[in-house]
Parts: sequence; structure tokens; C-alpha cells
Amino acid sequence: MWSLESAEHADFAARMLGAGDLVLIPAGTPDLPALRAKTLTFDGALLATGDVAVVGGARLLRVQDYLSVAFTPVTGPTAVRVTGPADLGAFLADADLARNSGVFVDQLTHPMVWLGDRCALGDGERCGASTLSRLHVTGSGQVHPAPGGAPIGRVSSTMEELGRGAQLAAVRGDPCLAGVVSAPMLAAAVADRPWLGRYLRALDALRAVRTTSEARFRVSGFGARLVGGLRPHRMERADEPLVLFTDEDFVVYQPGEDRCLRLGRDDAAITELLVATASPDASALLATALLGFDRHFAEAAVVEVGNRCAGAGIRLPHLEGVR
Repeated sequence: MWSLESAEHADFAARMLGAGDLVLIPAGTPDLPALRAKTLTFDGALLATGDVAVVGGARLLRVQDYLSVAFTPVTGPTAVRVTGPADLGAFLADADLARNSGVFVDQLTHPMVWLGDRCALGDGERCGASTLSRLHVTGSGQVHPAPGGAPIGRVSSTMEELGRGAQLAAVRGDPCLAGVVSAPMLAAAVADRPWLGRYLRALDALRAVRTTSEARFRVSGFGARLVGGLRPHRMERADEPLVLFTDEDFVVYQPGEDRCLRLGRDDAAITELLVATASPDASALLATALLGFDRHFAEAAVVEVGNRCAGAGIRLPHLEGVR
């Protein structure tokens, strides 16, 4: 999605975007016959901390800096951004706390809170800047991959020139936060924490379960395991399902799709073993050793749980072909 701070640059979007693209433009922007992209209007501002805008004529959206998020009650849809080194430090400290102790910042798990620029914070997904599918145009006509990103051109630039600008910005460091955070600082922080993608998906999972439950879930691999004897801090791949649990409720979550499957305790424990070991045979062996299951029962349970997860769209690729 592209976003424009000023209606003056709507002709730039009309020149560059095609059908199927989406652009966020200020309310009151004159209709442009040449603008083929889908439009979403906002009334207000969506750039600086504290900005508030009505998006799409109906929904109020607030912009919040990361450092303040833990001290600010969530009263509606909120976009949280890293706006400088202090914000980055707070984000990293919160991530470290979650990994070591399982404590997550409550506001970040709220269903109405969205953390921006995740690609720069270790999410691992392809950044929209590389394909120019996400751009921000300032009121002065500068083009950035994101509001806190490096400048990659101006509204007078061609798409080819913007592409070269994005490539150059990526070589110098992450382009989406380079305007507010030192590239070496960000690169070192992410490199020291290869599990940040998993942490961001855990936040997604906690937001998903909070839409239907007020219970405080723990997340497997973040200072706790459902199955005693598993390493509590070992991180699986970011795209692997996550097991969330309380004393009474057990959920497996599929990252990237906000898909949840509620399970009984034993099935959730088997799922946790499958995710943690990535091997049906190893999971069955651990089920006998750590859960006290009979070996044949454990092997059958692994297959049954794997098939149930697959039927619900929970992807455990190492179980393909196991029936």
C-alpha cells in the first residue's frame, strides 16, 4: 500500500499505480480519472506520534511511538511505530523479556494494536520496499519505503529511479527504518536475536486468542513449555505453528493466517512435541518418556493429532505422508 501525506501528490499515484494497487490519500483529494488504484481516504494525520485520523470515513486510528505503548491504554485502533533509538531499545528489551520469562507487553497483544515496520524488526518476510509495493510520500514530495524509512526518490522520479533508490537504500541498511535508526545498530540488534520473527508471530497469536478469550495464555518456547522436560527457551522457526496454553485452555496457532485450533491437553502436548522436534518418531519417543504414554499409543496419537491439525489448516510439513 502507498500512502500520501498531501493531496497535491495524487497525480504521482495516478501516474505510477495500476488497478489492484491500494493508496491511502487525504480526504478531499479531487477525483482523478487517471487514478486506477483503489483508494482509502483519511481525515487527519498519520505520521507523527499522537496523530489521529479517521480512515475510510469511519474508523479512528491513532499513531503511537513504541516507547510509550506500555504506559498508554488502548482505546481504539492503534499503529505503533519505532521512531528512534529509544523506541528500538524498548522493543528489544520487551522481546528479551518475553523470550526469557514469557511476559509480553499487554498492549502489544491487544487485538486493536498493530506494530509497524515488522520487516525491519526481524519478521523475516519480504519487505515491500524491494518491490515498491509499499511507499510513503511526504508533504514535501520525498518518497520513502515507510514513514521512518530512507529517502529513495521524489514525486518527479520514475518507477525505475525509485527502484534503484530502494536498492541503494537496502545496501546501506534496512530501508524502512533507516531514517530514524542507525543501520548498523539495527542490523546488530536483529543479528543478535535470530528469534525475533518467532517473537512477532507470538504477538500475533496472543492477539488472535484475545479476540475470543480473556484468559492469559502462555506461549510455548517463551520461558515455558506445556510438556515438562522440553527446553523452555528453544525457538522454533518463525513459520512453525505456536502452542498457547493456560491451565485449562490449549490452542495451536498457524502464523500468517490467524488460524487457531483448540485442543485438549494431551493433543496440545503432542502438538508441542511435533513442533519442537519436527519429527514424528522423535515426538513419539518423547511422548513415552515425558508424558508416560505407551509407545504404540504415542505413535498413533502423533498420527491422529497431525492429521487433525492438517485438516484445520495447521501446517506441520514434516508430517506429510504420515497416515
